[in-house]
Amino acid sequence: MEDIKTKHHVHVPKRVREYMIELLSTFIAVALAFLSQYYFQYRSDRSTEHDLMVSLVADLRTDIINMNALISNYPSLSKPAENLINIIRTDYSSLHAQTDIYQELRNVSAPSFQIDYSTGTINQLKNGGGLHLVHYTDVRALVILYDNAIHHMEMIQENVRMRKKELIDIEINTIYPDAMYEYDASTLKIKSNLIASIYAKHGSALLSNQYKDVVRLGNAAFAFSSYERGYLFWGQQQLALGEKLIALIQSHYKIP
Repeated sequence: MEDIKTKHHVHVPKRVREYMIELLSTFIAVALAFLSQYYFQYRSDRSTEHDLMVSLVADLRTDIINMNALISNYPSLSKPAENLINIIRTDYSSLHAQTDIYQELRNVSAPSFQIDYSTGTINQLKNGGGLHLVHYTDVRALVILYDNAIHHMEMIQENVRMRKKELIDIEINTIYPDAMYEYDASTLKIKSNLIASIYAKHGSALLSNQYKDVVRLGNAAFAFSSYERGYLFWGQQQLALGEKLIALIQSHYKIP
């Protein structure tokens, strides 16, 4: 029986240069993978950032339209409370004067005095983690400032609502609500026939003809109107801020 000869392979150690080449090749492959991933993530982030800025500019333009509408309507809203105070300070006992009281009250409280802001994109930037995608620090800072200003406007609007509620509470004890709400919706013109019939029946068209009550009514209307003026003032500041933010975004992102 032949002897089985076992062949022995001689192991020759690799040279140091071969190890270094393998190590370097592995490092380059990993580095290229990281760079490729970073590049595609960067491109994706920039694309998302651009889309968010396009959406934000559209929201800001809507806000500006709403703010301009409020500001353009203000001249017709600025005088009624002052007129009401002047009527009360003179002789308000006549039918004509009391009809004017109803009319000016209607002019003060009827119009909607509120800006509905388009906050969808800003909320997405804040709550969806999108704000960190904004590459430009000046844009990011101004977005935060604009959002803070919106919250400030909401606080002022809440104060306006409180003053209106106070006015309505005093109206209930001073005037006849039925006569107050009989008006032409398109012109806000009071239908004076009901006021005239109340005056003919009671000798006054006011539920309370006492001076202190009528003065309280005028003061409440003036306070409400003053808060409206404050809301308008800050609305004008917000308008300028929105226009500035649009211009800044357009300069950085080349958005028309």
